[in-house]
Amino acid sequence: MEREIGNRTIRFAVTVGASIGFAISAAASAQGTSAVGNPTIVQALGGVQSSVTNLQTIIQDLETAVVGLQSSGAWDKTISGSSRFVILTNMNSEAVLDRETALVWEQSPATTTDTWYNSLDACARRSTGGRKGWRLPSVHELASLVNTTPSTSPALPAGHPFTAVQAAGYYSASIRVNAAPWVVNFATGSVDFLSGTDPLRYAWCVRGGQNHERDY
Repeated sequence: MEREIGNRTIRFAVTVGASIGFAISAAASAQGTSAVGNPTIVQALGGVQSSVTNLQTIIQDLETAVVGLQSSGAWDKTISGSSRFVILTNMNSEAVLDRETALVWEQSPATTTDTWYNSLDACARRSTGGRKGWRLPSVHELASLVNTTPSTSPALPAGHPFTAVQAAGYYSASIRVNAAPWVVNFATGSVDFLSGTDPLRYAWCVRGGQNHERDY
């Protein structure tokens, strides 16, 4: 991707240079005549305007490439503080990119509890940020948001941009061999399977990555 954008940038620079050079030559040849309505100058300036518009597109592509390089999601790096997370304005600021994992999370997950099956269904139906493709995360993905040395509640990394996250248990899509779903508790940072008589937990939907809906 970076190579493709680099080639486009080079081709664009040549185009801009040629357009500006043409505009200068046209202006020089038109000395002594009125520039107003001169078709040669009008054409040259139109070419420059088109090149500027293309430049804006190139800049947007480069910005996208930079974000992509920053979020390779290899799970082999640790990023501290607010620089770990990016609020995605292109998704109405309703989603957050985790640069450590390249997963996209709801900026403000639902504040009501539900059953595991209903939580799976609710995430699949989400249109957060104007996009489909949401799902309930695997236990590994959900646990990646836990601050293992929490000083605040909920147990989230320092500098996180999330709101409405409860200091309570959240469902994952992963289940144990006894068919009990794994749950991540953001009050204590613990990971355990669902037990007890109360089947209601919170759901925090994710987008991207690879889910694992199988026994562990």
